[in-house]
Amino acid sequence: PPATSAGVTQSAPAPQPPAPSPESHSTAKPAPEPSRASQPPEVRTPIDRLHLATIAAEERGDIVGLRRLRVTWKDFMAKMGVGPDRARARREYADCLWAIQTLTGRRADQKDALVAYREYILSAPAGGADSRSVSRLRQLEDALSERH
Repeated sequence: PPATSAGVTQSAPAPQPPAPSPESHSTAKPAPEPSRASQPPEVRTPIDRLHLATIAAEERGDIVGLRRLRVTWKDFMAKMGVGPDRARARREYADCLWAIQTLTGRRADQKDALVAYREYILSAPAGGADSRSVSRLRQLEDALSERH
């Protein structure tokens, strides 16, 4: 309990984390800077807003919200021209479908996600496909081939 003095509540000082040992220093990852970790992600474009909405819906397990975002991503991609945002939008769309199939486990949702990841990887600029997307593509291929 906090100590009181003349009616003023004082709290105990916050405990400090132990200093890393020399052995763990080489394998320990540096902690993120507090100022960056506490700042919300910067939203500059519509694609940023859609990305954050997709992440939030996935974290909440909001399948209805994710299905609405799927339509929004598809419309967004249809209106886009060429450029780096087009590849990002394809990946974000595939990630939205990944979140949907993760929540539902339905074969049809897995197929949709698989097709979206294939389209993203095939249309990405040289070296533009990230390893996470390739890994998800392989997982979906394996899951769908196991059910035959």
